[in-house]
Amino acid sequence: MLADLSLDRYAAGADLEKVVTPRGRRELAYKIIERLAARLVPLCRDTLRYVSRKDTEEALRSHLRELAAVRVRFGYRRFAVLLTREEWAVSAKHIYRITGK
Repeated sequence: MLADLSLDRYAAGADLEKVVTPRGRRELAYKIIERLAARLVPLCRDTLRYVSRKDTEEALRSHLRELAAVRVRFGYRRFAVLLTREEWAVSAKHIYRITGK
């Protein structure tokens, strides 16, 4: 079935050999049907559906920096307690991952 599919028809003329990164493959695959895209472009369907959540944590990171500037000696566990008191939905593990300790 794959042999009779024309890549030019589905990929809008894109050169598949030059698309190397997962991000580039994902952008190419958005132009065509998901299952067909996963077959034509060597890409897992989970990678195709991936949505980055990094931007949503920027407010948390900036607030954590403000707290850390005032309370220098506090660690990630104490910051987690402070943030939970301020009604942020975070755990100590999450703060540990953000701070990179």
